[in-house]
Amino acid sequence: MAGKSGNVVDLETPLPDSISKMRRENEQVFFNSKKDKSEHPNLSSIDSLVSEGHKGLAIRILERWLMYNEGEDEIEKLVSLMDDRDTLQSAMSWCGELIRLNPENQFALGKLLDLQLENNDPSSAFSTASILVSLNADCTKANEFLGHYFVSKKEWELAITHSQLCISQNPSDSNSIRNMAISLEGMGDEEKAIQAWEKWSNSDSCNITDFELASDFFYSRERFSVVATISNRGLELNPSNIILLEFLILAYSSLQEWSLCLEATKKLLMLDRKNSIGIWHRKKSNFNLGITLGSESKSDTDDGNRWYSMMEMDESEDNSVRWFNLI
Repeated sequence: MAGKSGNVVDLETPLPDSISKMRRENEQVFFNSKKDKSEHPNLSSIDSLVSEGHKGLAIRILERWLMYNEGEDEIEKLVSLMDDRDTLQSAMSWCGELIRLNPENQFALGKLLDLQLENNDPSSAFSTASILVSLNADCTKANEFLGHYFVSKKEWELAITHSQLCISQNPSDSNSIRNMAISLEGMGDEEKAIQAWEKWSNSDSCNITDFELASDFFYSRERFSVVATISNRGLELNPSNIILLEFLILAYSSLQEWSLCLEATKKLLMLDRKNSIGIWHRKKSNFNLGITLGSESKSDTDDGNRWYSMMEMDESEDNSVRWFNLI
């Protein structure tokens, strides 16, 4: 703007030398002015709120106080209350804050490991578990994860090392015993792998996949009675498991337990009527049961081979009912 004298007058306020520094200072003044002056939350009172069914209110009280204050105990309490899927990301964030305050806080690291696994993030979980075992070599949670992790990577010796640490803390740890068995089999140590799977079979595993793996292992070693026992135990947990029903049928067929085999095929075909194992072994069971019930005058050798020859026969006047019509 030019005055009467013709001189230019600058009416703009000059910018500060560091805008970002000024913004940080202003934010600090703002937050200090808004600092929560409420009383420190009593953790016993928080527990009482939770026990009375007011967990949401307890979480809000803690979060409000922690917005302007720091406290490990308060964050631990808050994280322990966040136990549903909706609060997973928030809980992970608070775990990170707790680790910032105390990088060796094993509660925070253990909880973060759980959350990372729930979030299907094995890479981050591996980093967290590695930190945990560096702080506490006997940490069961971290060693169990690492045992399973190294099994998935086929790094058998590392898997065995971490699994053994878990078993030393809990000799009946079914997950670690399973990891040991898989690793020993992977290393080609057949005798020890069998011993490990036998030890697993005496554990109280509730993981249905373990029963499938164990059944497969013993079936390939022709331990058919063991397969039947393991498959039946797994089916008590999940009666509609197709894989275990197939192993049970194959085991009973190998043991020539035709009545039991027939019952198992009926259960399988109720779930999957086109299942080839169920169809074939139902025919086979019916045929063998027919020989057993109706051929007392035939020799044992005859009975053992008769159904094979009948499968080759065509329809004729002498054999109007073919083997496959015996279902």
